[in-house]
Amino acid sequence: MEKYRGMMQADVLASRCMYVCKCKRKCTAAAIQNLLCLFAGYFIPENPKLYFGFSGIVFKRLVKSPKVYVRDTGLLHGLLNINSTDELLSHPVAGASWEGYVLEQIAACKNPQLQLHYYRTHDGAECDAVLVKGIKPVACIEIKLSNAPIVSKGYLHCIDDLKPVYKGIVTPQSETYTAQHGVQVTGLKTFLKEQLPLIK
Repeated sequence: MEKYRGMMQADVLASRCMYVCKCKRKCTAAAIQNLLCLFAGYFIPENPKLYFGFSGIVFKRLVKSPKVYVRDTGLLHGLLNINSTDELLSHPVAGASWEGYVLEQIAACKNPQLQLHYYRTHDGAECDAVLVKGIKPVACIEIKLSNAPIVSKGYLHCIDDLKPVYKGIVTPQSETYTAQHGVQVTGLKTFLKEQLPLIK
């Protein structure tokens, strides 16, 4: 969890669980995974799948730790005792909260034929959301809390690996413009209303 922000390492969580709970029974990584599946059944966390590149596009060493988001950001903020926008924006969880919220909106509004994945390699290539049709990645979407985002080196590596049709960065409410390397920067509302329906 420390090495890769937003990634879940079940073995680390299991060891911490034993320490925090002071439980004599051993908590295993498998038990943590089972709990995650149980919570997913109650629609609490979102657990997007890692894109493996079965089409032969990608043959790289991937970071396989799952990314986990709390789907209800109101619940997340309540658990963290965040009571205002100012408190949220100054909290370390702000970026992850925004990312989870955007992913939930994309999952609800996307074409049903598209699957939502993420992509991350040990070489540093990463993307928050990869929309895949069958085995072909059609869109790579980076999610940024800043309205003036910088196109990261990891994202450029990702689009170089996957070669999607759509390359974009979603922000809270920036103007729509094309950044370097043809990456489309847009606010969430515009993205959901105008651009996501065109991704098929």
